[in-house]
Amino acid sequence: MNKIVNGIKRATGMENTEKGALPKMIAYSSASIGVASGSKITGPYYLPFLTMTEGISIGSATIMLFLRSIWDAVIDPFIGFMVDRTRTKIGKHRLYVILMAIPFGVSFSLLFNSFGISAKGTAEQLWLYHCMAGLLFATVASVLNIAHESMLPALAKGYFERTQYNSMVYIMNAVGMVPAQLLGTALVGIKSTKEFDPSMRPTMLKMGLLVGLISIVPILLSGIFTKERSSKNDVLPPLDVHGFFHEFALVFRNRAFRQYFALTFLYLFGASFFGISKPFYLKEVAKRWDLNSQLALVQGGFEMLMFPVNFAITKAFGKQKSAWITTPLLFLSFALGFLIQPQAAGATLLHIVIVLFAREIFYIIGYSGYGFTVTNIYPDVTDVDEMITGRRREATISTFSSFIKTMTSGFMASVVGILLEWFGVSQDDAKKPLFTARAKNLHRAFTPSFGLKLSNCLLPGLFIGLSLLSLRKYKMTKQDHALIRRVLAERHENGFAEATPEEQARLADIAGQPWESMWVGATSDRTPLR
Repeated sequence: MNKIVNGIKRATGMENTEKGALPKMIAYSSASIGVASGSKITGPYYLPFLTMTEGISIGSATIMLFLRSIWDAVIDPFIGFMVDRTRTKIGKHRLYVILMAIPFGVSFSLLFNSFGISAKGTAEQLWLYHCMAGLLFATVASVLNIAHESMLPALAKGYFERTQYNSMVYIMNAVGMVPAQLLGTALVGIKSTKEFDPSMRPTMLKMGLLVGLISIVPILLSGIFTKERSSKNDVLPPLDVHGFFHEFALVFRNRAFRQYFALTFLYLFGASFFGISKPFYLKEVAKRWDLNSQLALVQGGFEMLMFPVNFAITKAFGKQKSAWITTPLLFLSFALGFLIQPQAAGATLLHIVIVLFAREIFYIIGYSGYGFTVTNIYPDVTDVDEMITGRRREATISTFSSFIKTMTSGFMASVVGILLEWFGVSQDDAKKPLFTARAKNLHRAFTPSFGLKLSNCLLPGLFIGLSLLSLRKYKMTKQDHALIRRVLAERHENGFAEATPEEQARLADIAGQPWESMWVGATSDRTPLR
């Protein structure tokens, strides 16, 4: 047992941390097992299930996902505002993790069960059911994710301590994703060339129920065993309409957040193009639908392998470095995908399979490095916000982090789906397709193959490249964060903070605000910024 514990400590860089840190990290991050289980199923299987099993056209299915993201955009500010203003003995975040555990599992299972509407109902009824089921799941998931994600900056104060927590989250992600992927592969079949036709409904229902039930336990345990300070006596600004909107306007006064927002937005655009179009790319360009499950297993394996590599890079060179080192492999992956030529149905040429597997490996290595960077710089943004406002507002800021992810994925799902349907990448028996005329009517070069390479290779490369340009502007270092934590501690303890002119200039550059206009630079008679 000691060997296992010591191995985990080495993996997360905890050899020299305080006693009892490991149980705290495990308790917090165990919720990721449940969340990751669901994401690993919805990623490769949900859109094919809607289109090929349920018979909804690609464009109509992705419009549904876009509406879900609009709903998220509407409710997320209210969720963040609600969490930040929650006052309980067990803390303002834990309560929602506990309350959302069972609804998360139940609402997830509803995504894969239309209760017979797909067989007996109309196309409108089927679309409406899946739209409502998606909105329910999105609501529950948003409350859970915002509450859990915003708890991290409150639990871990140190610059690298947060990386240690996130490292444990990555480990727990693997604990959740790998069994879920194996379950999906076992049910769907790793070798089967059978598509997701209506006969797959019982299989998908079983998958949804099992993953939904499994996800409840780790989320519930995380909420119960994570210890958070009481928020019962927190002093809050007055509750009014102006104050509500002003809370969110304050977020964008933070230059570090604006930079994080931009680079994450563009990065997720590229990732969404690739991920949403990949199943259809395999089916139509490579003519190898059966590779979908196999490549998903490869992806899960390399995600686990890359975690210690990205962790070591971050520990040695800083939080931005893993993105710069691994991202070139993303562009190599996009280039390989563009060079693959369409093959006849049923082709099993060895070189095609090798290229597809190599492409997947390059993609996940590059994606993991950039993802590790994005995940680890987020908590530090909350400290810059406190430097400006004088208050801890993790949930309010997490609202925008959640907004970026949900709005981007939903919007891009709609864009990619409509684009693919227009290019003719759609099943012939779809119920009420969006288009009768296709792209090939404008030019014969606009084939399904061209549309898939555009959405799976060219556009992802464009947006990832733009995201890298944004990442260059984010330059907070470990030394900068230590300075931020020092002046915050001094301001809270003494009512004022001392900093040299050079330090003031550096902090002002990070925050995008003059030192004297920030709460941390004010004298003790100034209250936290409302």
